[in-house]
Amino acid sequence: MTSQGFMRLLTRLDACSPAKEWAKGKSLGVVWRTCKRGDWLLWLSAKMAGKRGWPTQEQYFVALEARRQYMSKHFWDIPASKYLSESAKIVRRHLKEPKP
Repeated sequence: MTSQGFMRLLTRLDACSPAKEWAKGKSLGVVWRTCKRGDWLLWLSAKMAGKRGWPTQEQYFVALEARRQYMSKHFWDIPASKYLSESAKIVRRHLKEPKP
């Protein structure tokens, strides 16, 4: 996606001004490789879930759970629960809970 197309997408999705300012002139690929704000990438992913070329909602929940389990197992001495909790809130805010 070109930088112009990506800016149109961010505008259509009602991205925050700081995100749009930072992404100005960058393509989706450049943003994905260089963005230091995981919450922005989670927000974008959640908004695009299920759209052509993007993972499904269920795949995002599986990835989030895998991340939680990995962090709990390998970084038990670091208080990762706050980070993981915030990540989960971002994803759940923009996705519907998958049905069992």
